[in-house]
Order: sequence, then C-alpha cells, then structure tokens
Amino acid sequence: MSEFDSSALNGMIEKLALLIADSIDDEKNTALIGIQTRGVHIADRVKNIIKQKKGFNLLTGKVDVTLFRDDINRRAVLPRIKETSIGFDIDGKKIILIDDVLFTGRTIKAAIEDVTSFGRPEFIRLAVIVDRGHREFPIQPDFCAEVIATAKHDSVRVRLTEVDGNDSIEIKK
Repeated sequence: MSEFDSSALNGMIEKLALLIADSIDDEKNTALIGIQTRGVHIADRVKNIIKQKKGFNLLTGKVDVTLFRDDINRRAVLPRIKETSIGFDIDGKKIILIDDVLFTGRTIKAAIEDVTSFGRPEFIRLAVIVDRGHREFPIQPDFCAEVIATAKHDSVRVRLTEVDGNDSIEIKK
C-alpha cells in the first residue's frame, strides 16, 4: 500500500486548477461540473483556486451519474441517488467535467450522458486528479494532476476532508 498525504493531494488539486485556468479563454461561458461525490468537492476547490489566482468566478454544477450507468441493472441494490444540480443553461457553454479518479471510463461516459441531457454544450473537457489507466471506453483526461500505474485489481481512493474527514490518496495493491 502507498499513500499521498494531504500536502501532496492539495498540490495536485492546485496543479489541476492551474492547468484548467490556463486553458480558459472565456470565463463567462466556462463552467465546472463535479461528479458526485468527490468530484463536486474537487470542483469547488478548483473554482476557489482559479478565483484566487485569476479572478475568474466560474459557474459550477454537480451531477450524479447513477441513473446513467450502463451497469445499473446488474446491481442487486440501487445505490443512494445524490443530487444533480446544474443551475445554468449549458447550451454553448464550455464544460469542464471534474472527477477524482479516472479508471475504466464508464463513470465519465455516464456523466457526459447526464450533462448532455441538459442541453448541448460547446464542448466537454475532462479533469481528474488521478489517471490510473485500464480504460474500457476511449476516454482520456484533458487535464490530469497525476498518472499512477496500477494493476486492474488495485484500489485507488481519494479521500477529501469534506467527505472522509481527511485529505489523502490511498493505493492498495
């Protein structure tokens, strides 16, 4: 097992925020959408860093991909559905979708379907803290703080104070 501590994780979030900020050419039409649960909190932190560093006050939203998952009918028990909230018109918006870990791509595929059910954005870009490989769909991050080589059976867990009581990344082999 290996781990990244709070300082390392916060450095990754700042790196991600700066990568995103450097790509913004129209802050009025750019929005961050976090994927429940941890992606929402990462999006909030990214928004705050971008506001502090660049002065941009970006729109934010959140999506719960549960009902858009392609494996929903394979689950014995439906997971608790969380809030989806996009309080702005996404038509023509530049959307940055934010999540903690990119693995197979199935969650991102579901998130794209969820977002586009609200309208037609100009584009959707993907930002993640960790890319651990092992894709099942042709989905790649546009912004990534850390690439971590893992075996398919490994576990990568991003912990955030807002959800878990502390900030860290835990990798179990």
